[in-house]
Amino acid sequence: MSVFFRLRGVLCAGAVASEGGLRAHRRTLAAARLARFGASAGAATLLHWAVMAVLIAMNWGVVPASTTGAVAGSALNYLLQSRWTFNAPQPRWLAYIFVVLIGWSTNAAIVRILVAFAGFGCALGQFCATACVALLNYAFYQRLVFHERTH
Repeated sequence: MSVFFRLRGVLCAGAVASEGGLRAHRRTLAAARLARFGASAGAATLLHWAVMAVLIAMNWGVVPASTTGAVAGSALNYLLQSRWTFNAPQPRWLAYIFVVLIGWSTNAAIVRILVAFAGFGCALGQFCATACVALLNYAFYQRLVFHERTH
């Protein structure tokens, strides 16, 4: 076998190895992004509930308190998702607001269906709705709202 064919075989093997390494690196980045998404969403949820609890303690009604908390949580979520999770160069506010409205509507519909028609308890229905909306939000954030910078 000539030197050319041996070198070509090494180069091809190296290319295959580096493709496998690239795939593994992409999976690692995706897992890290998903963890950041969860942490950001968790922080936003905590803020939502904290604001709601304070306002209820100040004798606000549940719906206005929850709505105000949701707005505060959504604002924090936008900041964390755009800068930390997706590293977006120019996140789009209108697209984000659209996705948030879809998420709120989907959440309400799922909770209503599971609690009123499927007989789920409130906590289980909300847990299922939250999981569904989180998956939906991640897909929409990645595709429509935040266009991640690549380094």
